[in-house]
Amino acid sequence: MDLVRLYIIQCVTLTANNLRLSSQKIEIVGLLKDAISHSKDLPATISDMKKITVLSKLAIRINEIYSYLVSDKLDFLRVSEKFREHCQLILRDLNYLLDTTTVTEFKEVVSSLLHIKKNVVEEEQLSPIEVDLAAGEIKETEVSTTAEMTNEARLRQKELFILEDDAPKNEHDFFQNFEETILKPVKELDTFLGRLADGDAVEAELVYYSEIMKNHANLSRDFGATLVGDMHTAFHKGLERIIAGELPMDKESAENLRACLIVIVALIKNKAVDIKPFLNRAEEFASELGIN
Repeated sequence: MDLVRLYIIQCVTLTANNLRLSSQKIEIVGLLKDAISHSKDLPATISDMKKITVLSKLAIRINEIYSYLVSDKLDFLRVSEKFREHCQLILRDLNYLLDTTTVTEFKEVVSSLLHIKKNVVEEEQLSPIEVDLAAGEIKETEVSTTAEMTNEARLRQKELFILEDDAPKNEHDFFQNFEETILKPVKELDTFLGRLADGDAVEAELVYYSEIMKNHANLSRDFGATLVGDMHTAFHKGLERIIAGELPMDKESAENLRACLIVIVALIKNKAVDIKPFLNRAEEFASELGIN
């Protein structure tokens, strides 16, 4: 995939990560990225998007981003700064799109943009896709759920799916450093939370991981990932309270921290799974800590 197309998709992804999305809205975001990634003529597709009422405002913004990327004004020394600006640029219009359309309606829009005849479109052709920020690749995601599964089992399956390791494959993704930094301690943090739940964590590692999460909170906000930063702050503050003896070192505290971790990973990896139960728990935990 060319860098211009990848840049725009990453911009949509990170902007969406800072919105509170239902599973339906996540699917619409996936369809939008599908249209961009599979377009045979991106400028023409953007032009067509501007003719569609629900997409017109967002398309104008995307066209501004595209024009900047293909112009001689592109300054690679300022690309991270411009990327954050571009994410802010499309925030309101992306939110408008998500609030004013449905998955069914938007599938028709994407079919039209990609010039796919309705009678040959199969569901899997337009299934939501995920840009894996850590891996720099686009892939379909499947999460098996059945009516027979208990709520706890479903949540556990989601946890494992979100926290699973994704080996990076694209070494030239210039946004990769941020995601790699955020995701690097995830496995050891998950193991650490197991020890904390059993009351076996020692103060030195509490301090160590608290400092990591504090630094990553600042890094996330600098990158424009506000919600990711908030989840890091909740994790950091939670550990501080445990160190101070204001929170117990038990399973409840570990699960609250783990909810924050799951939200962080899901947002960074853009996992196509409903994280609302984890987000609700993490936000309640943050509220208890006095974090607004």
